[in-house]
Amino acid sequence: MTNPSAAVTVIIADDHQLFAEGLLSMFAADEEIRCIGKAGSGEELLAKLIHNKPAVIILDIKMPVMDGIKVLQLIKKQYPEIKVIMLSTYADRNTIQNSIANGADGYLFKNANRQELKNAILGAIANNPSFPDLQQSMDSAKERLKLYTLTYNITRKELEIMDLIKVGHTNQQISEILFRSIFTIETHRRNIMQKLHLRSHAGLTRFLFETEF
Repeated sequence: MTNPSAAVTVIIADDHQLFAEGLLSMFAADEEIRCIGKAGSGEELLAKLIHNKPAVIILDIKMPVMDGIKVLQLIKKQYPEIKVIMLSTYADRNTIQNSIANGADGYLFKNANRQELKNAILGAIANNPSFPDLQQSMDSAKERLKLYTLTYNITRKELEIMDLIKVGHTNQQISEILFRSIFTIETHRRNIMQKLHLRSHAGLTRFLFETEF
């Protein structure tokens, strides 16, 4: 029998309690993975890490108040030794690449099975990160572009800006990332809000979350 002290310790951060509890029960009898806690928000997770540091964190991207990418940035800055696997419903190329750029040690979709998740955890510990096939993600992004184009008349450039807004970038940061003037970005943002029939920046952000954008 595997020594429990040698098992990989994991904390799950997801605001959906039933999903988080499902992951906890999934590994309850596993000798190689030991879940030592869960958090329902980025703030709760960061508070737990002060006193209880796991080897791996399973981190949802869609989190209230502080999204998963921002939490990932803070973890990698404060606790670079901790491995972080992003778990999400998002299959678009930008979100995956943004996770990689900010130091993620893996990226899985929420429909992953137990073995896929276990392989990702053990792979992260072995410095062998697991990420989705980007071509598959590109195909998914094309389908999403088609849907938004038909429904809201959103252009490819506007969709790209929506992706960057979703992960918390300001107009100034977006202008620097896309090499466009801030006036151009502000104009795109106003056009997006008009097409989506939204009246505030907060309403746009809420739309991006609630529609699983």
